[in-house]
Parts: sequence; C-alpha cells; structure tokens
Amino acid sequence: MDSLFTSLRKYRPREKSDPFENFVTEAFAWLLRKDTELGLCFIDGISKKLASKGKGFTLRGNEVAWSTQENYGGVYPDMEAKLSGITLVFEHKVHAPLHNDQLQSYRSFHERMGGEYRLILITGHHSQHAQDPDLALCWYEIYQLIESYIETKQSNEFTWVVKDFLQLLKTEGLGPAAPISHVGIWHYQEAIE
Repeated sequence: MDSLFTSLRKYRPREKSDPFENFVTEAFAWLLRKDTELGLCFIDGISKKLASKGKGFTLRGNEVAWSTQENYGGVYPDMEAKLSGITLVFEHKVHAPLHNDQLQSYRSFHERMGGEYRLILITGHHSQHAQDPDLALCWYEIYQLIESYIETKQSNEFTWVVKDFLQLLKTEGLGPAAPISHVGIWHYQEAIE
C-alpha cells in the first residue's frame, strides 16, 4: 500500500530536528508515483533542462519507478527515478546547505555500479546551488512546472492533492516570489534607513 499519510508519518518532529525537507520529498515522490502523467511531465521538464546543458537523455518508454531514501552504501539521496537506461538521482534542500562532498558520494556510488545517471539538486534558493550537479533547480521552478501541468491538463483524482502540495510550497516560502509592487519600490529607501 502506497499511502500518502503513511509515507509522511515516518518523519515526525523530534527534538532539535525539523523533518520538513523529508516531508516535502515524501509528498512530492508520492505525487509523482500516483499521478503518472505528472511524473512523466516532470521527467520531460528535467530532460529538456538537462538537454539545454548538453546532458540530455532519451526517455525510452514511460515506465518510471520513483523511490526515496535509497541506500547508496550508507548514504541516502532524497529521491530516485529509475527509467529504462538511466537513473535520476535527486537531492532536495529547503534551507540547509549540502553536507561536505554529499553529491560526490552519490556520484561515486553510481560510478562503482555503472550505468547512466544524472544528479539533480533542488533547493530553496540559488545560493544553495553547489557541488556541481548535472542540474540545479529551485523549488519555485518545480512549483511553476507543476502549475503549468495543472493549467493544461484536465482535472483528475489527484488534482486536489497536487494543488495542496503547491500551497504547501507557497506557504513555506518555496513558491514563486511575489512581484515587487510600485509602493514597495517607492518605500525601498525608507525601509533601508
């Protein structure tokens, strides 16, 4: 059984620990597994962005196996998408920086195992983009990709939870930034002083 709430239950708040990053990862992975059309749309978006960087791949078929917290010899990337012929490895950050050599440990694992892979980093903001992933994105870009998907597709049984996921990102400051208003610009100098 692949229950959203069972998936999220593993990440309870503990003393000196906020599991929000894992919570977002589990909710996102669940959505991608359940709404297969969204999952393929996301893979297509990742593929296009990687292609623009000269690191593209060919999607063969439409079978994607999404998982979280796979054991890479004692290190655990946040999310993984196994496709025919390639593995997409995701590391998600909200506010925390990457650990030392975190992405290199994932690279080393895949280099030992062989096979094609791409390493994708998704963060709260651009300043967290480090350690040379194949693709670095911010959560607001994920928000925009999902929002475009919702706008162009007919509603399905998962539309409500997809919208709730977008609201979660927005509420936590991970959605698109609000535009700067004319009044805000007008009072900018005053605010600085």
